Amino acid sequence: MRLGLAFSLCFTLLMTAPALSEDRNDAEALAGLMIGTHQTAEDDPNNDFVDTRIALDPLGPGHWVYYRLNTGEDRTVYRQRVLQFTDQPDGGVLQTTWSLKEPERAAVEPSASTLSVGLSMEDLVPALDDGCDQYWRYDSEIEGGPWVGVVDPATCKIFSERRQEKIAIKAEARLSDDTLYQTEKGFDASGTQLFGGPEGEFIILYRQN
Repeated sequence: MRLGLAFSLCFTLLMTAPALSEDRNDAEALAGLMIGTHQTAEDDPNNDFVDTRIALDPLGPGHWVYYRLNTGEDRTVYRQRVLQFTDQPDGGVLQTTWSLKEPERAAVEPSASTLSVGLSMEDLVPALDDGCDQYWRYDSEIEGGPWVGVVDPATCKIFSERRQEKIAIKAEARLSDDTLYQTEKGFDASGTQLFGGPEGEFIILYRQN
């Protein structure tokens, strides 16, 4: 199962995640905790992913992160996105996802700690359909947390070119100091699951830095 700027010339990867406190800015804390590299375990027979996230200077409201997913022995770039995190009135954090018009400009090595290209909003387009943004909340009691991000299948409906029909997408991520949990599922109009693992099963990536 496959998962899934800035006006300055260079964006720096923060090597340590900030500690959370009761007076934290939620969007800032969440984006800061994401910064770094996570990787699936070497003995995971079904998944081989390297997830890299680099802090970006803001392009608009909130906090911004460049996200790249590499896969396979040759570390092929599988996905690139720009993520925007904004605080919500109810205390949660909204993750708005953008795609790069020219993703090859940012396809640097997985180990790179900076994104040395100049990017602006003119380089981006919305990556997701309406209703498919991820909503994050802080939950200190949940396994794999304390941060939990959900895409709601009741609102996230996309047209599948492969199946030539609308499908509902359900996704969940959980983020801690040490791990990143990811899962994504698709359902047809009748509620039958089309892809993704069983409920409660995640791809787990472990922090490398």
